[in-house]
Amino acid sequence: MDNAHFTSRCCARFCGHNRIHSSSSVCPESVAAWAVKLIGVLFLFIGPMCWAQGSKPSDIESSGNGFLSICGNINEQRKTSPDSVTLMNFGYCYGYVSGVTDGAVSAEALHPEICFPDGVTNGQIFDIALKFVRDNPDIRNWSTKNLIFVAVVKAFPCK
Repeated sequence: MDNAHFTSRCCARFCGHNRIHSSSSVCPESVAAWAVKLIGVLFLFIGPMCWAQGSKPSDIESSGNGFLSICGNINEQRKTSPDSVTLMNFGYCYGYVSGVTDGAVSAEALHPEICFPDGVTNGQIFDIALKFVRDNPDIRNWSTKNLIFVAVVKAFPCK
């Protein structure tokens, strides 16, 4: 198999296109996506060892209230005080939302409810989920994964 054929197949799988990237045998988009996911996984394993006093990963997962307590101001905290705990929380918050969304999309074959348009980013999905949790205090006691799923279905419904 020649390098161009391999690159084209990789891009079809990871980037969603068959374009051959010049000066590299690796699809740049797939490398970036892989790096983001690797960082998220590292935060999942390293995070519990360094977590801030009074907050822990299970707080994010338990309910929208826990999610807001850790992730509610994470973008501002990252800009104003980018210490190791803030950066770890940032990675965990974005990674959690990305993981729930990836799981929902994987299950889409069974229940096609989410249709992402081209160009949607993880940051955009995080912002949508955070806004939904903030704007719905009456259901903030729900598990975070359910709140994220409802937020994404409302933002990107299949027509």
